[in-house]
Amino acid sequence: MMDGVLATGKATWSEDMEFYFARRLPKEEVYVTCTYAPILAADAHSVDGIFAPCTETTERVVGARRLETLRKLGVRSPATRTAGAACQQAVAVLSENPRDIPFAAIYLVNAAGTEATLHAAAIPELPRAVPLSGDDSPWPLSSVLRTKHAVEIDDLGALGVRIPAKPWPEAVNKAAVLPIFAAPDIVAGFL
Repeated sequence: MMDGVLATGKATWSEDMEFYFARRLPKEEVYVTCTYAPILAADAHSVDGIFAPCTETTERVVGARRLETLRKLGVRSPATRTAGAACQQAVAVLSENPRDIPFAAIYLVNAAGTEATLHAAAIPELPRAVPLSGDDSPWPLSSVLRTKHAVEIDDLGALGVRIPAKPWPEAVNKAAVLPIFAAPDIVAGFL
């Protein structure tokens, strides 16, 4: 870009260039818009320098991407009449945004409240059924359903769970198990 400005004397810019910085996170996704404008010499034709202001646009880019995911969740077919179909549609939408949601799975609880069955998942190798009577580590579905509060899992690797995180080469290290309330039952989901 700089060579082009020096050669032509015409300004150029790039919007929302993607970078990975080591600021608050080891590899933090950052977006920047940069402009390269010529600083003209006294003859008004020769380029003596380049002015290159940059503006970080990460908040706008990430916010728009997340809002689009929420919008897509809201516009899915209202004709969905079964909980299983709704789970499949929700996970399909969440799977379209791997930068913010590297994996998602939704379990439905049986009528007796004794077992949670996997109805939709964006990753393989998850247990198809989880008994809700005891300790179901590493996925604490029992405690989430009992307390109706989310639980964060801080170190999936220590639990022997390896989930790839595209586009990053590192595996997902954290997960949240969330209660999803539905009439008349509670659905256990995790992201």
